[in-house]
Amino acid sequence: MRIGTYQQYQSLQDLVVRAQERVMNLQRSLADGKRIRQPSDDPLGTLDILAFRTARAASQAHVKHAEVGVRNMKLSENSLNGIAEILKRAQVLVIQGANAPTTQDARQAMAAEIRTLRERLVGLANSQDGFGRYLFAGTAVTTEPFEVNGDPPTISYNGDDGKLLLEVGPGTTLEGNLLIQQEVTNAFNALVDAEQRLIGGDLTGLSGVTLQLVQDANAAINLLRGEVGQRQTQFASATEIATRRADDLTKAISEREDIDVTEAISNLQVAQAAYQASLASFSMVGRLSLLDFLR
Repeated sequence: MRIGTYQQYQSLQDLVVRAQERVMNLQRSLADGKRIRQPSDDPLGTLDILAFRTARAASQAHVKHAEVGVRNMKLSENSLNGIAEILKRAQVLVIQGANAPTTQDARQAMAAEIRTLRERLVGLANSQDGFGRYLFAGTAVTTEPFEVNGDPPTISYNGDDGKLLLEVGPGTTLEGNLLIQQEVTNAFNALVDAEQRLIGGDLTGLSGVTLQLVQDANAAINLLRGEVGQRQTQFASATEIATRRADDLTKAISEREDIDVTEAISNLQVAQAAYQASLASFSMVGRLSLLDFLR
């Protein structure tokens, strides 16, 4: 009987300790709202959470990439819109300059305006984002892409043909930059041609070759504007999809990691009752006298 009573005493002591630990764990869970604080709390749940967190980090990176694409396309669109306005104005000047009643002094003034338009064109072609990176330099984003030299002036390209590929989803990449070397060069050359023919009073050339050059350059820029609009839509859609996926993964993590408050309170009440019962049983055994052990 002595051994049996001692075993009962040890068993009840272990029961009290386990009941106390459960109460403390449930109290901590209610305090921090977490069901899983360490892998041993739920090994399988922990594996799920780790996988979800990895996937969420990837989705959050996709969101950032897509946002870069949206920003680049908006800035590119602004620059292209400016170039289109320049070419539209140049076309008006070329048509006016080709009219016979226009005086040569007026054509000289038009040539000066064309020269100003040309300088604005180069400035827009060398546009930067808010971080000092050139939009139209390919992947050579720290190099000013377009440079003007000589008289008559010529334009040269110092960037590269690299594409800024942005991963915006699992296995999905979009081009986050625009290569416009040829379009800018053609637009620049059209303006140089217009300036020279206005200065020289070449009415036939203005109404023929020059007007066609300006119109072709404008058409090419408008095609780029359409392409930018399509890409902007793609990046915006990718941003929405990646954001939604990241939010879904956050919810999945919470469902596995966080407690159900109502359920946790109920479990705590049950655990506290079990703890009090184990204490009562342990106390009864502890009050056994020496004679009780000797019987």
